[in-house]
Amino acid sequence: MARLVVHLEKVAMDTHAKQQLTFEPPGPGSWDLDPLHFPRPVTAYWAEMHPEPFSLGYADMTAFYGAPFQTRLTAYVNGFCYGQMVPVTPDEFPNRVQRAVARDELGSDEDRGVVDGGCRVERAAADRSGRETPG
Repeated sequence: MARLVVHLEKVAMDTHAKQQLTFEPPGPGSWDLDPLHFPRPVTAYWAEMHPEPFSLGYADMTAFYGAPFQTRLTAYVNGFCYGQMVPVTPDEFPNRVQRAVARDELGSDEDRGVVDGGCRVERAAADRSGRETPG
């Protein structure tokens, strides 16, 4: 397992103290750093509460759209967010491909419902306020 060691120098009232941070991989396999969504370390609260609900929601999304991933795991090392894609099982893969192809070729009433539902809500609100809406 690879290990990255970072030395930070802290200055406190004219004394220098070195603090060593060790970045161990959060688990087996390949992990990627997410500097786009988390450019800085997160709070301990976020690091504790975020991974499980995020993975559950991501799993729902990939199943809905037929993506060949079971979920995306997230873990925090010294406050920095790392992620790992988890592929579906070989048995589940054909079902995911069929779902994706069906959604792509035929379009999906579910997708239209999501989009139309949002438009209907916007139009209804606009009608109540007297303003015009596009389309």
